[in-house]
Amino acid sequence: MKHFYISLILVFAFSTLLHSQAQMENAGFEQWESVNGSIEEPVKWSSLKTADALTDVAPVVYDKSTDAHSGDYSLHLFNIKTFSTVANGIMTTGRIHSDLNKENAYTYTDTSEWAWHMNLTGRPDSVTGWYKYKSVDGDLGTINFDLHIGYYRKPARPEDSLNLVGSATFSTGDSTVTAWTRFSIPFTYFKEDTLPQYILVTISSGNGFNAKEGSEMWVDDLELVYNPGNTTAVPQRRTPPGRLLTWNEGDRLTVLLEQPGFAPAYYALYDLTGRVVVEGMLTPSQRTTLPAQLQKGIYILRVTHQGDPYIRKVLVR
Repeated sequence: MKHFYISLILVFAFSTLLHSQAQMENAGFEQWESVNGSIEEPVKWSSLKTADALTDVAPVVYDKSTDAHSGDYSLHLFNIKTFSTVANGIMTTGRIHSDLNKENAYTYTDTSEWAWHMNLTGRPDSVTGWYKYKSVDGDLGTINFDLHIGYYRKPARPEDSLNLVGSATFSTGDSTVTAWTRFSIPFTYFKEDTLPQYILVTISSGNGFNAKEGSEMWVDDLELVYNPGNTTAVPQRRTPPGRLLTWNEGDRLTVLLEQPGFAPAYYALYDLTGRVVVEGMLTPSQRTTLPAQLQKGIYILRVTHQGDPYIRKVLVR
């Protein structure tokens, strides 16, 4: 009977991952990397310090917070006064175009550089996440989720809007929220027969050009939700072009994604309860030994490369 229940749990967990759709990378802000030699940013996200201009004078408007909804870290954004104006706490999956006149600033997807875009080819029904917010003088925070093809920027020009497939926007409201609170926002689609290529997420702790000094926002555990009954969904994603291989020696697991190209891939290893045991980045066509000592048992490995998911059951003896 014990073996029956273990098999049932395995089938459910594997089936759930196998049929799950594309997700944002590092949406729980657990993975961070050094940039410009002195500061860290969450992997696959960028700030004013890695913008396309004014990085030497740009303020740091975020930090890696240990006040997390789950895991070890969350993203903490804050508005500060600089150059006689208030700089928004901001983070994006694309890149920021900075300008001394903040009305000329925007975020955008740079399709030519891996660091400045996030691939995503699903059509989610909604997006959820967790947040806390400190509002100053009626300020509010926002998170914009824009699914698109080709080049796109936010705020968008009329010609950019032609590439917009769907969008969702969350606003904190102008009240302070001291406990972790869940939000859920539906996507609105503008192209019914088009799969997006990218997702541009822009998180801001202030109300655009009217941001107030001292407002703060914490964000964690963003997740795209797919409704099987959603009639706007485009069925049948293509079969991923690569192959995922694994080896284990004792309590260590080595992973190889046979896939052409140099763009890094994101991996997550789950136990049978659905808990993430270890996650991080790997380079295609190179063996990567995961930095975790594993207990004997069955795990499920999910690797995402340029929007394509690879799923594999792993047995550690």
